[in-house]
Amino acid sequence: MKPWIASVAAALVLAGCASPMDRVTRLSELDLADAPATVEIAEPASEAQAETGGLFARLLRPKTTAPDGTGDVADTPVAETQAAPAERRGLFGLFGGGARDTKGEGTQLASLDPDAPDGRVIAPGLLLPYGEVARVCDMPRRDMGREVAKYPERGPEYRLYDSAPGSTAPHSFYLTGFPDGCARQFTGALAMFGSPAMHEQLRYGAPAGSLPYSDTDKAYEKIKRKVCGVGRNKPCGARVSRLERDTAFLTVYEHFGDNARWATILLHGGAVVARDVKSGG
Repeated sequence: MKPWIASVAAALVLAGCASPMDRVTRLSELDLADAPATVEIAEPASEAQAETGGLFARLLRPKTTAPDGTGDVADTPVAETQAAPAERRGLFGLFGGGARDTKGEGTQLASLDPDAPDGRVIAPGLLLPYGEVARVCDMPRRDMGREVAKYPERGPEYRLYDSAPGSTAPHSFYLTGFPDGCARQFTGALAMFGSPAMHEQLRYGAPAGSLPYSDTDKAYEKIKRKVCGVGRNKPCGARVSRLERDTAFLTVYEHFGDNARWATILLHGGAVVARDVKSGG
């Protein structure tokens, strides 16, 4: 064999034995940038979508860089997130369960006069100070106690419930018969109805005739003048039966036996029109 043919054959053999990776540029031979690799977190699709989750969505959202002060809880618009449910429930939502229709309650509370003698709304189970009257709503009749009186006797407009019959200590009484469906609650040891005719006998006779007029006395004079057409210190007369259909006095005693003071509640037309506490001394 000729020498040059042998050289060519040897070169071909060596080329066939070489690794193909020898021709691939190694990573260590490349010049890489010094900047570290970063991972970018996707932002929410929109701010509106991020806010619809309420408070917990805000707490679970990935923390991002923000100017100083934005992390203050007081600045978080939690109240705005909760405003819609609170408006639908109204004030009685604070007092009852959420699984009920509260459409009528909004109308009732919107028309509630905070200056009315019974303008305060309380939750069931609270004991009021003596002389105060408050509304309690969504309370079952069975939880009010025993019915102890009604007025008038025939076709009653109002019914009185005693939460602790026979007790001589001050406790809660409940009065029903109001258009809003809420009972009126007050505290005392004894309560009883009185008619306009009975009130006139006590008010216009001696020695009560010389006593100053209280809030319930003044309110009754206005009602009497409108219904009966008579002036002050004058009995209603022939129209008293008409007046007594929906007008009543409720006297509340703080204790059994001697009482230095007593509370009076005037009812007319399905409303508590006046209340006061009178003293005998």
